Amino acid sequence: MNKHIVVTGSGGILGSAILDKLTNHSQNKIYAISSQVEKLQGKYKDFDNVYVHSSVADISSDTIDIAIHCAFPRSNVGKELATAFDFTERVMTRLANKGIKTFINISSQSVYTQFGEEIQTEKSAVEPSNLYGMTKYALEHLVRLKAHELHLNYTNVRLGSLASATFDQRMINRFYERIVNREPIKVDSGNPMVSYLHVEDAADALITLTEAILNGKSVSTIYNLANNDWHYIKDLVEKCLKYAEKLGLEKTDMSISEKISEYNNVVNSDLFYRDFQWSPTYTMNELIKVIFVNKIVLQNKRIFRGYL
Repeated sequence: MNKHIVVTGSGGILGSAILDKLTNHSQNKIYAISSQVEKLQGKYKDFDNVYVHSSVADISSDTIDIAIHCAFPRSNVGKELATAFDFTERVMTRLANKGIKTFINISSQSVYTQFGEEIQTEKSAVEPSNLYGMTKYALEHLVRLKAHELHLNYTNVRLGSLASATFDQRMINRFYERIVNREPIKVDSGNPMVSYLHVEDAADALITLTEAILNGKSVSTIYNLANNDWHYIKDLVEKCLKYAEKLGLEKTDMSISEKISEYNNVVNSDLFYRDFQWSPTYTMNELIKVIFVNKIVLQNKRIFRGYL
């Protein structure tokens, strides 16, 4: 039987990765909600089961089985966060009017502290360190309260830091840029820890969760979803330098600053791995390789286009 799946934020890094994977499931109807309607309509024009809308209100179906809510800005700007918060409430209400059964909310590891040596589990204390994290935690409560009010099933997925070759905010990407520009890499003292989850792994995990729910599996109301593999940042730099040398990139230097850092974005995802018999495809070492190789490919494409 066809299932009707809504993905909000379908033009974002996570939403678009989910949408790309869902299009392989032609038996389901996929409703992509995005502000980038024309772009997505062009991209998916050959898929009969993908419907792109700017609003949930535009969906023609009267029965939505499940929604994956990815629409939320990576921002600490209060106005943007408040707008996203209100948007979530409207989306849940409108979906309830269309008979939705389950709402998957993409939350963030930012609800936990990102300092110290502890690796956070779902039972760890919530301790947001910025406005973004606090708003994500408040959104979890909004989802819980609205789900109870509207008689929906729900789960909040506390997503770890995503990485890809095109997401240049991440350390691996920044280290690559410093290497190719022959700039030294400075690392804080102490033992700062870091972990990243490839965006394709995140999309695959969320589709695994979605399919399990559609098949009747009972799930927790909170999951961490991240890469259990992690590195001290100093070790990560050393591995980036070693792989860059293997690729023939010119060597740069690493130095240790006097600044002591206790940064730690590592969370434990054993509960998700166990409940869904799932684990990431990319370890941290493999992330270095795939990001570096794809960065080189993207750079060569830009150079090639410059000669056209």
